Amino acid sequence: MAESYSTSKQFSLHSFTISTSQSNSNGVWTPLHTNQSSVTYNVRSNTRSGVRNPQWRDQVKLGTNATTPFSGVDARINKLVPLSVVTIGVMQAGDVAATQSGVSYSISGFPAYTSIFTPNADSSVQTRVINRCISKFLDACDEARSSIEAGQDIGEYRETLESIHRPLGSMQDKLRVYLNQLTKASRSIKRGPALRKVIADTYLEFRFGINPLVDDVAKIIADCGRFRFPVIPVHAAAHERYQGSASITTLGNMGDYPSNQIGIRSYSEFYCRYKGAYRSNSNEKTGKIGVLQSLRLLPEDFIPTVWDLLPYSWMVDYFTNVGDVYRGLCFVTSNLVWSCKTTRDRNVYSYSNFRPVTLTLSPGFHWVSVNNQCSGGEAEFEVRVVNRSALSAADLIPRFQIQIPQSKYPYLNMLAVASQKFRALSRVFTR
Repeated sequence: MAESYSTSKQFSLHSFTISTSQSNSNGVWTPLHTNQSSVTYNVRSNTRSGVRNPQWRDQVKLGTNATTPFSGVDARINKLVPLSVVTIGVMQAGDVAATQSGVSYSISGFPAYTSIFTPNADSSVQTRVINRCISKFLDACDEARSSIEAGQDIGEYRETLESIHRPLGSMQDKLRVYLNQLTKASRSIKRGPALRKVIADTYLEFRFGINPLVDDVAKIIADCGRFRFPVIPVHAAAHERYQGSASITTLGNMGDYPSNQIGIRSYSEFYCRYKGAYRSNSNEKTGKIGVLQSLRLLPEDFIPTVWDLLPYSWMVDYFTNVGDVYRGLCFVTSNLVWSCKTTRDRNVYSYSNFRPVTLTLSPGFHWVSVNNQCSGGEAEFEVRVVNRSALSAADLIPRFQIQIPQSKYPYLNMLAVASQKFRALSRVFTR
C-alpha cells in the first residue's frame, strides 16, 4: 500500500579564521592573537515529499504504471575553494617615523556569500518549454506507431503525381523558352515566365514536393519490413534559460576587512521531461502492425490529417501550435503502458574574483606601505525545485501559444508563396 512521506535536511557553511602578528623594533615577528570565527550563514533546508510505492517492482513486471507523485527542493554545493588573503605592510602612528612597525594580517576560510534564492519560472516560460516537450513526445509516440502519413499523402496526391510526372516543371518551361529564343532569334516568341516566379516555384517544389516525397518513400520502404516490439520506450525533453546576470556584489565584513567585493554570475533554467513506454499494437509473432495503423488511417488520425490538408494550415503552425493541440486532443492515452512527467527549475550562482578592501587600522595609525595577496574564494551553488507526476490526458494537450519563428526557412517559404500570389493578383488587376 502506498504511503506518503516528507523529509527535511539542513546544511550550512562556517566563516573564516583570522590571525595577526606584529614586529618589534628588532624586526622580530611576534604573534599577537588568533581569532577563529564560527559564524553560520546560508542555512538551507532540503525538503522532499511524495508517496512511497513498495509494490513498484511488481507493477513494472506487470507492465503497469508505478509512478508516484514527488516534489522537492534541493540545494547543493558544486564548487567551493577556500579563500586566503594575506596583507603585509608597515604602519605608522601620526607623523612619528619611530612608531613604524611591520604588520602581517591574514584570513582563511569561506566568505559570507550572499543569499541564494529558490527559482520560480513564470508561467510563460513554463508554457513554452512544456509545449515543446509535448510536441516532441507526440512525435516519438507517432514514430512508435508508424513512420508513414498516408492520409496527408493521399490528400495531396495531385501535387505528388505532378512532382513525379514533371519534376522541376517550372524550371523546364523557363529553359525551353530560353533555348527557343536563342535558336530562332525572334522577337515574336512569347516571353517565358519571370525568373522570380521560376525560383519561387522550384523552391516550393523542392520544399513541399520532392523532399517530402523522397522522405515518405524511404519511410514506406523501411516500415514495410520493420519489426516492432510490443512495447517501445518513448521520451522527450525541452529546456530554456529564462534569466541571467553578471555583477559585482559587496560581502559583509571579514574581521577588519570592510565591504569586500566578489564577482557573481547567475542564471535560471526550466527543464521538462516526458518519459514512458508506448504500446505498438504489433503482432506478437511477426512484430508487424496493421495496414491502417501503418498508413495512419485510424480514427485518431482523422482530425490532425484534415488540419494538415487545409490550405495554409502550415503557415498558421509557424505562428501558433494549433496542429499540436489537435494532435494532443486526438491522442489515445490507453496506448501508454506507463508514463511520467518531470519538471526541474533551478538557479545556479557562481562566485569568483574576490577583491579584498585594505583592512582598517586602529585610530591614529595609517599605512606607510601595504600589499594584499589573495587567492581562492571561488564557489558555485545550485538550488533546484523538482516535481514528478504520472502523465494524465490533460498533460498531453499543449496550451494555445502564439510564437515567432526563429528559423529562416518559414520566412523563405512564405516569401516564395507571396511571390507567386503577388504575380497572380497583378495580372488580375492589370487586365
